[in-house]
Amino acid sequence: MSDAVVQKMLDDAPLMVFSIYTGGQISILDRKAKQLSSIAADWKPRKDGQRHISNFQPYYDDFWLWTLGAYEVLRTMDQHRDCFAKKRRKELARLSEK
Repeated sequence: MSDAVVQKMLDDAPLMVFSIYTGGQISILDRKAKQLSSIAADWKPRKDGQRHISNFQPYYDDFWLWTLGAYEVLRTMDQHRDCFAKKRRKELARLSEK
């Protein structure tokens, strides 16, 4: 693989430098977030203002797992915050406090 190809991969997914596993997990979380947003966008409001929500349980299951995954990624990154630039360390600390 050429240096240019490797550099493009790292530019597209910079967290791979931190951890190939964390970078992969973030890709999974990103895809799942887009999928969940798409599903929720299809929930139509009724005349009374309520929303008709179909397939709520599978959505909730995936949302719950997404939340756990996001927490674990943030926790892992926060435990190794010295690996990140000073600006990112502050962001990790702020997010971890919530």
